[in-house]
Amino acid sequence: METARAGHYTASDQLHAVQAEVYAANAEVAKVEQQIQHQRDSRNRIAQQIASLESQLAQQQAQRGQAAEQLADWREQLNTAEQTATQTAATATEQRQQLPAAQAAFDAAQTRITTCSANWPRPSKAGAWKKRTLPMRKNPWSNIARA
Repeated sequence: METARAGHYTASDQLHAVQAEVYAANAEVAKVEQQIQHQRDSRNRIAQQIASLESQLAQQQAQRGQAAEQLADWREQLNTAEQTATQTAATATEQRQQLPAAQAAFDAAQTRITTCSANWPRPSKAGAWKKRTLPMRKNPWSNIARA
């Protein structure tokens, strides 16, 4: 019976040793599974971040393209405005140069009107018809600003 008891203790010790190895192996498997799950979660999170960043990048590239188009439009409008300003300044200069001749022609016409008015026949009866005159300005270009 002692041998059976000793054999039983030996078998129990071996069983406990094997169970300890099984528990250790199970613990190692659980640890590896946890690491694998952590890696999957990290990979999914990173994939989502990459997708989000790619979407943001695409939006920013589209905005950059629109901004470049708007900049080109504004530059074209600026160029057109500068050309128009140059042409307008040239036209204003030409008109200013012609102003003295136009003023002289106006003054001559005013003098002729005054002369004709003075020679206009008067009615024989007082108040039979009224002398009609057009209101004339002395200088019609007086409101034009000279640059």
